[in-house]
Amino acid sequence: MARQLRFFSIPVKGSPEVEREMNQFLASAIVSKIEKTLLGNDENAFYTITVEYEIQALQKGNKSFGHRIDYREVLSQKDFALFDKIRDWRLETSKKENIKAYVILTDAQLAEISETRPQSKKQLSKIKNMGKERLEKYGEAILEFTKKEKQPAEQKAEGPAEEDRNKPAWNEENEEDP
Repeated sequence: MARQLRFFSIPVKGSPEVEREMNQFLASAIVSKIEKTLLGNDENAFYTITVEYEIQALQKGNKSFGHRIDYREVLSQKDFALFDKIRDWRLETSKKENIKAYVILTDAQLAEISETRPQSKKQLSKIKNMGKERLEKYGEAILEFTKKEKQPAEQKAEGPAEEDRNKPAWNEENEEDP
């Protein structure tokens, strides 16, 4: 699974809410690196904490097996929105087929799909434990979701949005005094 970044800002004076949020997050992720930077030197100074991580997969032998991950906590808001849409589709499909939802896709697979947004069956096949049968049976349906919501880098590569193409470029002459 690709490495992810998450950022926290904590006032030097402390913030129990932010600290609690960060600790919950750290308990649900495989952390590979943490960087702490102090910004400012007055009473408003704060630490920025950058966490590089991977989402923990729930596997036998993993000490967190049986512990449920709150993907709302570990995915970005945009990734979780896609995760939620695919999860709803998975539930409907599992009811129609009279099978358990995790047989179609596990939550860890949903999270990886939501983060990477594969655009082809070849890319989808790189998702951990995505076998040929799953790919053939559910691949097109999954890709319908991911093709609608491309990665931000892919959207930028396509050029500016239509409304942005018609705006004049910024220059000093357009700047107004506050």
